[in-house]
Amino acid sequence: MDLGSDCYTSARIDFRPNRRLRVSDNIEQLPLRTGDEFVELYKVLKIQGWVDGGGDAKHLISEGQVKVNGMVETRKRKKLVVGDKVQFNDAVVVISQA
Repeated sequence: MDLGSDCYTSARIDFRPNRRLRVSDNIEQLPLRTGDEFVELYKVLKIQGWVDGGGDAKHLISEGQVKVNGMVETRKRKKLVVGDKVQFNDAVVVISQA
């Protein structure tokens, strides 16, 4: 049976259970935990593995090295909700529903 390329389109998705969903090379989705309405900015950097710890995350944020929705964000505990986009270096993550 021939399953030609027009039967379906293969997306580049890398699923990691209960953590994040890669939707392209540089953009991932980070689902909120069930029951949570937000996640704090510094925690996103830790969860994504972009930093070793909370202290490092807070330092980078306070120095203006992190953007939220395209704008530099210096509030370490900024509450991120579904749809917010966080950028650090060349990496991007979008907060999604659990």
